[in-house]
Amino acid sequence: MKQKLIENEGIPGHLLLILAIMSGLAVANLYYNQPLLNDICQDLKVSEFTANLIPMVTQIGYALGLLFIIPLGDLYNRRRIIVVNFSLLSVSMLSIGTI
Repeated sequence: MKQKLIENEGIPGHLLLILAIMSGLAVANLYYNQPLLNDICQDLKVSEFTANLIPMVTQIGYALGLLFIIPLGDLYNRRRIIVVNFSLLSVSMLSIGTI
């Protein structure tokens, strides 16, 4: 679905709602693992400290992404940034899956 944006007219309401929902779900992903930390401790047989590193590292990664990746959109073609990010994500997921 292509949406033509008119200069100085703002974002249409339905598009703004979709963007708000998407960003809300993305940020909520940072906190979805917290109710499961006790189960993670038991299933993976790790200490509570180690399991608590999961949300901490997730939030640090989110903050670093905001700090370093977002400004790249002003310097480089956004489509290329997205392709590189998804390629790195795919490689990291494959490497985690093969361990």
